[in-house]
Amino acid sequence: MKLAILVASAALISWSSASVAADLIIETPEAVDTSFVDSGIYLQLLGGVVLERTVESGVVSDDPDPGSTDFDGGYAAAATLGVVVLEGLSLEADALYKVAETKSGRDGSTTSLMANAKYTIPFNDSFSIYAAAGLGMIWYFEDQPSPNLDIEGSGLGYQLIAGASAAVTEDISLLGEVRYQNTFEWIEDVGGDFISSPTVTVLAGLKISF
Repeated sequence: MKLAILVASAALISWSSASVAADLIIETPEAVDTSFVDSGIYLQLLGGVVLERTVESGVVSDDPDPGSTDFDGGYAAAATLGVVVLEGLSLEADALYKVAETKSGRDGSTTSLMANAKYTIPFNDSFSIYAAAGLGMIWYFEDQPSPNLDIEGSGLGYQLIAGASAAVTEDISLLGEVRYQNTFEWIEDVGGDFISSPTVTVLAGLKISF
């Protein structure tokens, strides 16, 4: 009789343990699929707006009383070619063009070529946020009434990027980001004046993975 009780108890314990283990297996969440982040080579195409800004200018870069030119908001377009080098970390070649008008109606533009380092943090199998920093060249141009008086110059600059991404297919994601861009020092134009032109740009577009 005791033997029968022991056998029945052992069978009950084994059945209970198996049931708990099965429940744990069923309830264990699946690992997040981050393949849309770590997708090798990718291309980003973005468009958006450059916010209103004030461009300062003076005869020297530390002019205590520089002149200034106010710009309306304008338009921007960017293209980025990137490659994932480590999980979540990618390196990019980036081009950004911005054009706007001064309050008096003159055209002005900024063009940049940058090398970026970007880190992406996925939250689930479709949504992520990212941050990037870039270094490169910035070219500035401002139209003047006389072609001989056009303001133009270039300098070494940087950009800071914060954005979010949402995957819509295995190879395509929607992007939205904000960029701050400036030169390390004031740009010296062809006439010998110095220019400071920081910009904030808001962009949206597509990321295409290969």
